[in-house]
Amino acid sequence: IGRWLGNRQVEKEIGYPVYNDPETRWIVLDGTGFLTYRESGHIDCLYVEPGERMKGNAAQMVSMALAALAGSVMNASG
Repeated sequence: IGRWLGNRQVEKEIGYPVYNDPETRWIVLDGTGFLTYRESGHIDCLYVEPGERMKGNAAQMVSMALAALAGSVMNASG
């Protein structure tokens, strides 16, 4: 995630700086992009490198986040 944290171009495209905190969950596609979300189901950030866009990478990360959240709900309910 180091290449994206504090990156001015990423901040410009997303519209705000990317931070990490204890509540943040990360999904990283190596060299492709990242998605951050919270256990509440809120997606904080989604970024895909320009050369990797329109290849299904964003959809893949969203699907991964939804699967992780579904697992959390299933674990919490028993």
